[in-house]
This record gives sequence, structure tokens and C-alpha cells, in this order.
Amino acid sequence: MRRIFNLQVISFAVLSFFTLNVPCVYGELHCFLPRTNGVISITDKKYLFEGDTIIDNMRYTKVYIQDCTSETDCWEWDYFAAVREDTVGAKIYVQVPDHPELLLADFDVKAGDEITVYNLFGCHYFFPDCYPEPIPVKVESVDSILIDNQYRKRVNFNHPWDWYGNESWVEGIGDINCGLFFTGGALVADGGDVTFLCLSEDDVLIYKNPGYETCYLKDSSVAIDEIETFPDIFPNPVNEIIYIKFSEAFSYIIFDSNGNVALSGVLQNSEIDVSSLKRNIYVLSLYDRTNKTVQTNKFIKR
Repeated sequence: MRRIFNLQVISFAVLSFFTLNVPCVYGELHCFLPRTNGVISITDKKYLFEGDTIIDNMRYTKVYIQDCTSETDCWEWDYFAAVREDTVGAKIYVQVPDHPELLLADFDVKAGDEITVYNLFGCHYFFPDCYPEPIPVKVESVDSILIDNQYRKRVNFNHPWDWYGNESWVEGIGDINCGLFFTGGALVADGGDVTFLCLSEDDVLIYKNPGYETCYLKDSSVAIDEIETFPDIFPNPVNEIIYIKFSEAFSYIIFDSNGNVALSGVLQNSEIDVSSLKRNIYVLSLYDRTNKTVQTNKFIKR
């Protein structure tokens, strides 16, 4: 019995050594999350990967969120979620309060595969409340990209609203377009609200989005309570009824973050009852009597 116990201790020590202390060699040790005090900068927020926690007998890395008003001026860190990498299955999972474990990214895929992952955009803006959204993606190709003098596996894919362009998962980063937690983020953010900018590890800059000069980007949307109402669609945000002041509008379709139709119909008294929608961001398209699009706008359902 003592020999078995010692073997278990040694095995655990070896596993800890390789997962915690050895620098990650991408493509060899299958490292999918940021390492040593990793910080991801996404638009005007930062996400810190620091410390471990045990959930359902599995080890997770704790993630903290921080709001910033510039690249260096930020508020205090708040707990956001816990993430883990399945090094055997080559997947990244997240655990957010009051939700089961959710899949963020899958590196064990090939071209043509179709899978569903989750977007935490609702957690990003409605924090500390959290509203994960399922995002179906189709893998287009699998290749590699050179980052920090190492080739990292890259999975290229698209999603239902493909007019925003393809996205990619990269080892040690996650979604290189919108950030680890926001696959399909452009679907609900008009391509600007969640933009992956930088990754640093142990205060060393590992990667910076080549399209931006700094690791901070003023959010192109304003805070929820400060969102300006559109001149013909109000209120925004909305609790129950959206009112339409657009004389050409005859019918409507409301799309969710997956590009699926959440509501549709003919306008009655120039208003739409959205009380049945859950809290999130939606896209409202208005059509005239010839079914031609006359206006499209984003709105927030409280």
C-alpha cells in the first residue's frame, strides 16, 4: 500500500512539473491556454489568468476581469470565470457561475468539421451576470502561425453570419480575432466591441494585433445605461416593447447571436413585443411591403 501511495505522489509531482513549471512548447506539450500570469487585452478590458481552483475534481485556472480607461489606467480585478485545457482531447473549457462546463475551443478538428462552442459576450457586458450563447462553427482549414518564435496550431473556421469574415483559434491564445471567450464575437459586436489586441505572459508582450498600435481600444459601443437610442427605434436598451418610428417599415425579423430568427412578424401599431427574448444583444431588421430591407439596427434586451 505504501508503494502505491508513493507512486501516486511521484506521478502527481511529474504531472505538476510538466504542466506548471516547464515552458510550453506548442505542438509538443499541447498548450492551449495562456501561461505564467497571462493577460489578454480585449478592447477596453483585460483578462488575467492566475491561480488554480478545483471544480468537480478537475483543476481549472482562475480568470479575472478588469475594466480600463486607457492602456495603463484600470480598475481592480474581479473574478470572471475558470478555464481548463484538456491536453488529451485538445479542447478548452470554461466554467462560469450558475452554468455547466462549456466548450470554448476545439483544436482536435479537421476541415469540414462542424461543432458548437460558446460565446461569453453576454458575460463581458452584463458582468457579473452571465449569458453564454452557443455558436455553431464550421472548420475551413487547419494550419500553423509563427508567434514568439514558435509555430502554433491554428484552426480557421466560419460561422452563420459569414459576412463578418472567418475567425481562427490559435494555441495559447484562443480566438485571435475576438479573444478566447468571444468566438463569433463580431456577430453581436459589429466587429468592434470585442477585439483581441494583446497577449502578455509574466509581463512580457507575446503577441500584439498588427492592426492596432496599443493594447487598449476605446469601446465603440457605450455602457449599457448610456446607449443612445436610435432615432426611429426606441427605447434601447429595452425591457418589453420596442417602438418604431419609421414610416416605410411593414414587417420585421429579429436575429439572435447565432444568426437564427428569434422573432418575426408584421408590425402592429408600430411596436414589437420583445418581452419573451432573454437578456442579450440582438439585430433588428425592418422591411417594407416589397420585402426590401429599409433599416437594420442592434439593440439590447434587458
